[in-house]
Amino acid sequence: MLTDLAEQSDAVRLLEFLVATGAEGHRFIYQQCDLVTALERLNHQPAVPAVEAIADSTIYSYLRRRCARALSRLSADFPRGRAIEYLDDCEDETRGIAIAHVDLSVPGVRERLARTAADTSEDPDNREAARGRIS
Repeated sequence: MLTDLAEQSDAVRLLEFLVATGAEGHRFIYQQCDLVTALERLNHQPAVPAVEAIADSTIYSYLRRRCARALSRLSADFPRGRAIEYLDDCEDETRGIAIAHVDLSVPGVRERLARTAADTSEDPDNREAARGRIS
């Protein structure tokens, strides 16, 4: 309900909750998923450092995917930074987010996307998206 019902006026408090859960380690992974999604939906850009910290520390790939999706929307640095890192993520959906947002002008990115497009073990949607980005 939190991700669906939170309003813009709730964003600061949601960010406080996210920071507090981050300090607790991995105890609140599922709540972090909801908080990250809510902050993304509210387009709360001040959440970027906290979302990055959660992405760096989480052991849960589903939460990392939610962080990637949120950062792709909230962080102007995502295409030249984390998107490059997420091209090698273990989750195909996280890789897909990276493929869709990575900055093609960064040296080596086009080559990496070409390898992804040719990789028969890669998710077919990601292969097609990579082909589309470099064509």
